[in-house]
Amino acid sequence: MGKLRFLLSNPEHYIYTDHEGFLREEVVFNAPKIDKDCGDILVSREYHNKQHGENYGTHWETTSVAREGHLTKVTIWHRTEILDSAIRKWNERNPEDKWTDQIQIDWMPSLEVYVTLPSEYFSRLLRINWKEQFLTLTVDTNQPLNGLKIPIMEEDKNAYREGKIALQTPDIHIVAISRYRFEIKCIPEYEKKLSDESSRLNILSRLLRFAVGR
Repeated sequence: MGKLRFLLSNPEHYIYTDHEGFLREEVVFNAPKIDKDCGDILVSREYHNKQHGENYGTHWETTSVAREGHLTKVTIWHRTEILDSAIRKWNERNPEDKWTDQIQIDWMPSLEVYVTLPSEYFSRLLRINWKEQFLTLTVDTNQPLNGLKIPIMEEDKNAYREGKIALQTPDIHIVAISRYRFEIKCIPEYEKKLSDESSRLNILSRLLRFAVGR
């Protein structure tokens, strides 16, 4: 349905105990970018005017979340046996709302991406040389983000008009990720450096071959 590619570098690595007392591990990218080949990704969100009764009204704003400053972070969770067990228990308790890798769109709107990675792949992630390499994350979503419209729920609108609840910012909208792929790539400057070094070695090799009569 939809596809996005993120460019990831310079992560922060965390190991901590969550609120349930379980040991958790994650890698967080706080300055990711959306690949320019994805083009503009226009997301429209409805906002209220913070008024009650007859003065209550809403308006729509459309933003390209692919532009700088709109992508918040990408978090990769280490899918340990403990986390895997917690996910299974969640799915058993919530058959209509099963856990999924996901993109969360907040009220700004900005994006937060959450995916899990099994141990054998997570360990590779920790061995990447971020001075010379970066990571691409390609995700397929269950609905396209470009052209996505996020309205305020009608029941919330009615409540706002009647003054029954406090006016709050819109809820986080979740887009499920159906599949994702990682790829490790060389940073272009480092790739050029390797190419230059290879070229110098080739020239030296040709000179040596000439010097010994080959």
